[in-house]
Amino acid sequence: MAHRLRFMKVLVVLDDINHHDHLEYLAGHLRWFGPGSRIIATTRNKQILGMNNLVHEVTTLLEPDAIQLFNQHAFKGEAPDEHIKKLALEVVSHAKGLPLALRLWGIWLHNQDKNYVGEKL
Repeated sequence: MAHRLRFMKVLVVLDDINHHDHLEYLAGHLRWFGPGSRIIATTRNKQILGMNNLVHEVTTLLEPDAIQLFNQHAFKGEAPDEHIKKLALEVVSHAKGLPLALRLWGIWLHNQDKNYVGEKL
C-alpha cells in the first residue's frame, strides 16, 4: 500500500489529533505520498504541529451566536419543544463554538424523526 501511495496525489484528513505520535503514525512524512498531496489535521494543541506547517486557526462562535447557528439548521424556523431545546444546548456545548460542527449536527438533527430524537432523551 505504501508503495502505491507514493505515486498518488492524495488528500488525508485527520480530525482531532491530540498527540504528536498519532499524527506521525497516521500521516508519517510527505514522502509517503505523491507530489501535490496534502495532509489536513485538526487539533486544539498547536504544539503537535511542526514549525514548518501552515496553521489556520478557526474562529469559534460565542454561545449566543452558536445557539443561533445551530437552531437555524436544526429547526428551520420551527419552535422546538423543551426536551429538544435541552438537547440543542448540549450539542452547542460539545461543539465548543465550531461553526462546521454546529451546522452538521443541526442538519443531522433536522433530518431525524422527531419521535426518535424524543426517545433518545
